[in-house]
Amino acid sequence: MSGTFDRHLVSSVIYICRQGAAFYQRLSEQVASVALSSLFREMSQSRRQAALKLSTSERQPEEVAAVSGVTARVDNMYNNLALTPDQYRNVWFLDRLEQTEAQVLNTLRNSVSQLSDSQLAEQLARAIATLQIANDRLKSFKADAERRPVGRY
Repeated sequence: MSGTFDRHLVSSVIYICRQGAAFYQRLSEQVASVALSSLFREMSQSRRQAALKLSTSERQPEEVAAVSGVTARVDNMYNNLALTPDQYRNVWFLDRLEQTEAQVLNTLRNSVSQLSDSQLAEQLARAIATLQIANDRLKSFKADAERRPVGRY
């Protein structure tokens, strides 16, 4: 990896992925819907795998990311979605979750263009593509939930 900036940026992305993994793991344990719980576990696992792959790409021991503007913004997004379990059953929550994920993914995409190490940028882009697949499944789940009469799943 070239430079301190790249190391700090990758460290921040690893932090974001780990925060997302913990967030979705908690959600998977709180929802009653088996299908939604499974989706949240998948989203958690995809973030955990992305963090692991990026961690092993570093040539130096992993740094703990300082809470930068990017990591603080993502923490704030996830914290704003910390709702009571009953609220997880409505489409409004899925809509907020989808919007938050779009913001997180955009934050990660912006990170790719800032890296000077092209191999690392490619690795991060692949990780983001994996996260996008899980997010697309969330969109699909939300669309199905919106078609239900009461907006419940």
